[in-house]
Amino acid sequence: MLASFIKDPAAVLDYTIDWSPWLADDAIVTSTWTVEGDVELSDDVVYTSITQVWASGGTEGTLADLTNHVVTEEGREDERTIRLILRQQ
Repeated sequence: MLASFIKDPAAVLDYTIDWSPWLADDAIVTSTWTVEGDVELSDDVVYTSITQVWASGGTEGTLADLTNHVVTEEGREDERTIRLILRQQ
């Protein structure tokens, strides 16, 4: 299921993904975020089983998909996407 959030174009907010149910005893070693849309991403952080990125900007009335690709210590790779609905709040 695609997680969706409403984001005001003027807001600067952090978004996280909790990978712990998928990881079991593994840990994330790399996390890469990409964006489809005109939102800007910064400050990608990994907290063992949680990834976080900050999003800013965007155009009112559009969508932005933030995709997080991770690689684990044991060599697993997967990705999840968060959809931002850009709407004035």
